[in-house]
Amino acid sequence: MSKKRVVLFDFDGVIMDTETIYTEFWDDQGKKYLNIENFGKIVKGRTDDVIYKKYFTDHQHLIPLLDKEIDHLENTMPFNYIRGAEEFMLHLKAEGVKIGMATSSNNRKMEIVFGQHPRLKELLDYIVTVDMVSHPKPNPECYQKAMEYFNASPKETVIFEDSIYGLQAARDAGAVVVGLTTTSTSDEIAYLSDYIIPDFDGITYDTIREFLD
Repeated sequence: MSKKRVVLFDFDGVIMDTETIYTEFWDDQGKKYLNIENFGKIVKGRTDDVIYKKYFTDHQHLIPLLDKEIDHLENTMPFNYIRGAEEFMLHLKAEGVKIGMATSSNNRKMEIVFGQHPRLKELLDYIVTVDMVSHPKPNPECYQKAMEYFNASPKETVIFEDSIYGLQAARDAGAVVVGLTTTSTSDEIAYLSDYIIPDFDGITYDTIREFLD
């Protein structure tokens, strides 16, 4: 009997190269409204609601404006694959590997993404958005939910993540954790990662077998 292998991906900064855009957006908001430098790095991997609750409790009047700006950003931003990501997923699919995604993005944003990239939706066997969980990352609920769907144990699962909060969620889910240096340095994510890669160039099914065996 062949060994079960499940691969789970974060979305922003792992499948698609979007984190730079979000970092610039939140950097601007931090300077404008909170007098905080490098705010984008501070909140990287956090949901909008968590950011609002932690940093904008005294600026409630700004939240509708920020929501509107985020909606505009996500409706107009380019969604470009991280190097090698699409090819890697196609390769996994051809090998019969189950592929899931657990993202802090909401359903509305993902519909925009799938409108631009319909094949991505076809590649994913299961999708967990922030709208489907009670506790967002760094809580491991999203990854636990995906593993439960596939009836896979943590030892049968590889998770690809980039942000500190996402990596913490993956680590606490008990899976093999692969950190991408798309948004953080290798030194910053080393303590949360079993393996570290710059992108998916050259990553294959055999790589997954090595990670799990």
